[in-house]
Amino acid sequence: MPRTKSKASSTSKKVAKKAEKIVNELKGTTPVVTSLPKGKLQVKLDKKKVVKVLLYTLLFVLSFALIDLFVQYLNNGYSVAVVNGQRVTKSEYYDRLSKGYGLQATSALIDETLIEQEGEAKDITVTQKDVDDRVKEISDQLGGDKVLEETLKANNITREDIERQIRLEIITTRILEPSLKYEDKDVEAFFNQYKSVLYQDEDVKFADKKVEVTNSFISQKVEEAKTAWLEGLRGKAKIQNNISTEPTYGAFKTITNIINNMLKEIKNK
Repeated sequence: MPRTKSKASSTSKKVAKKAEKIVNELKGTTPVVTSLPKGKLQVKLDKKKVVKVLLYTLLFVLSFALIDLFVQYLNNGYSVAVVNGQRVTKSEYYDRLSKGYGLQATSALIDETLIEQEGEAKDITVTQKDVDDRVKEISDQLGGDKVLEETLKANNITREDIERQIRLEIITTRILEPSLKYEDKDVEAFFNQYKSVLYQDEDVKFADKKVEVTNSFISQKVEEAKTAWLEGLRGKAKIQNNISTEPTYGAFKTITNIINNMLKEIKNK
């Protein structure tokens, strides 16, 4: 009998050790199963691992949301409208625009570039004060800054747009004015012809407005001479209009243009 008890005790110890080993292996996993006095089972969750899973899930959802917003931003950046979920791309818009107004718009941009280049070639500098003074003249003629801003807004023109046009106007005038030939009698005739347009006061005298009238007369003459002058500039320039003709390509053309632009900047400095 004593031997039987000893064997039973030894077996019990082995079973206890195996049970302890199994319990130790299960520690650190998500569910840990322990026996209760009444034979029921209780599942304990590892709180740290649960928190990690929740955090990873939240990060995934946030990342997906941010990616979705970024894609929406890109789509909106490349479209001009969305019709029932279908996007009208900017490429379609620009294609339609180029067919309708492309030639006219491109020609205007080419002429503006030619004027700027000619101004640089003749060392003509237009200061911000020159521009501001001209803006003030226009503002006074319209009836004040508020009216000017409303006029620009109504015509979808920004302040930067009008300042650029003023710079081009000043450059053109400074280049062409020295070649104009006129006398005081020509200016006075201009005044008599356009007095009712320029001034509301019918009794205004030419002598009192001679400087203003002369400036208006010169502006008109410059505008008349501008067409032939620009034609001459176009005739001498190398112009590639990609709207009206197919683009041309050449070996090292881009590098050559970069070098030429760098040399031009160095020269201007």
